[in-house]
Amino acid sequence: MSYDNSGRFGLWKNKDRKEQTHPHLGGQGEDLNSQGCWSSAWFAKDIADDDKKLLAEIVERHSQSSNKPFINVIIKKKESQAAQAQAAINDTTPVDDNFDEDIPF
Repeated sequence: MSYDNSGRFGLWKNKDRKEQTHPHLGGQGEDLNSQGCWSSAWFAKDIADDDKKLLAEIVERHSQSSNKPFINVIIKKKESQAAQAQAAINDTTPVDDNFDEDIPF
């Protein structure tokens, strides 16, 4: 049985980052249609410079000690509230209607 990786991707340190416009993290995965895709991430602009340096050091340490992604991400399609309500109505989970139990009061 194959594992469904749709909507999942990992992010590693971007070892090829040479300019400010290049992403801090990069990776690959599968979109919601199970098609291969690339992923990129940048540290937010409003993070203080000292904090960006600290984040970069943490990512660097992780990349030196592990070949696993620094961050694993899962994306899911949003469902409308109407779709969620309909799913709840259609739920066929059995209800325990055993009223023959002794009631302790």
